[in-house]
Amino acid sequence: MISNTPTSVTITWVDPLETDINDRDGITGYQLRVDNGAWQDIGNIKMYVIGGLSPGSSFEVEIRAVNEQGAARDIDAASLNVETQSEVPNVPELTAVVPLFSIVYLTWAEPTPFVGEITNYEVSYTIGSGSPMDKQVDGTVRTASYAVTEESAGQMHSIRIRARTSQGWGDFSNPFTFTFQPV
Repeated sequence: MISNTPTSVTITWVDPLETDINDRDGITGYQLRVDNGAWQDIGNIKMYVIGGLSPGSSFEVEIRAVNEQGAARDIDAASLNVETQSEVPNVPELTAVVPLFSIVYLTWAEPTPFVGEITNYEVSYTIGSGSPMDKQVDGTVRTASYAVTEESAGQMHSIRIRARTSQGWGDFSNPFTFTFQPV
């Protein structure tokens, strides 16, 4: 069984029914390795916590039994792909907002530090004192554009953005404001 937090993974298990060491009652301990690293003796326990991890990180964990004759073969080890939980992301940074004629183009940088895969961005665009118009953008896209109508020329425009992970929406960025001059 696996339980996870944004910075740790807890793995619990039961004694194996069959191993290449042929004596489950004679198990004296277990070994664990992460991402094909070195095997570590972890004692005769059936729960192990891997801490100090980054949110949204994934890796492979293998566990094998040990008895007086030695450790089970690598091929007989239980293998698990585990992932820490994501956190709600920080605020993305608007890197460019370019009003050009009647279209506004914007780009942004992924929030830092990394706390999990970004699934969506939401761009909120307000004209004057009107209600925000929201547009959801796929998490792999970092650009958007908006058409500005003649009626909104001369009015204050405001754009802000926020990101989403599997844990929910982060906060909106500070608004970027500008005014289109009538042509």
